Amino acid sequence: MIAIIALLIIIYLLTLHEIQYSNKIKQSINKGYDVTISRLPDYGSKDDYLYYFKLLNDLSCIDSAKISLKVKQLGQNKKEQLKNFIDILTYARDKNIFVWISSTLLEFAPDEMFFYDYAISKGFTNIGITLSTNNPNINRNVDYVLKKGGHIRLVKGYYYTYLTKNWKKVSELFRINAKKLLNSNNYHVIATHDFEILTDLYEQYNLTSNWSNIEFGFFYSSLNFITYMIKKTRIIFPKKSLYIPYGPFLNYTIDNVPYLDWQHIIMRKIKSLFYL
Repeated sequence: MIAIIALLIIIYLLTLHEIQYSNKIKQSINKGYDVTISRLPDYGSKDDYLYYFKLLNDLSCIDSAKISLKVKQLGQNKKEQLKNFIDILTYARDKNIFVWISSTLLEFAPDEMFFYDYAISKGFTNIGITLSTNNPNINRNVDYVLKKGGHIRLVKGYYYTYLTKNWKKVSELFRINAKKLLNSNNYHVIATHDFEILTDLYEQYNLTSNWSNIEFGFFYSSLNFITYMIKKTRIIFPKKSLYIPYGPFLNYTIDNVPYLDWQHIIMRKIKSLFYL
């Protein structure tokens, strides 16, 4: 079993691409996608948050570009994290760039929501929060943000929780809450590679204006698979984007070995290899 896990991790690492993002952005835009860029955290660094200012400068000339950040990478304690978060959010607002708060470990979810609420209380409108359906509180969290008129990026979840063992439940919660986003008739992102769910949503909502308000998000690393499935299913996405992580991939992976949902990460990577 250990050998199998080690092999899968090696396969995962071999599918990772170059640290830089500029060429990926150009390719994404040329193929009709917006981009969301995220800096992979180096939790041992006190200055990791500074990369976001350079990133914002690089993205300032790109229409509809967004960033996604992890609040725990913004400082060594909550006070530092909150100050740096507001500084980044202010700089992004000046550059007309939208900021997503990433969804990470289940234990960090309350802080992620606190940072979101704090930004809203300060009058920021270029902010949204990523919510994972492998979080047992997903229904309550989605309802809470929608009631505030906020923006949600809905994902199944990249980090392991006890719900991960019941992927059918995670998928059903995704389907239920994706419909809430569509029914809200506001800007949100539905981010999934589950084309069974996407097909069902398309059949129900494609003739409504709600469908055009939603951005559909995918991983850049799965672009060939996504291209194949869009052609196969004939789904028309008026708005679609690619999520491009960059940074210290190896350090990030080593730091997060115990926390990532390896089963579904590796399954997605292996599936993508067939469409290279």
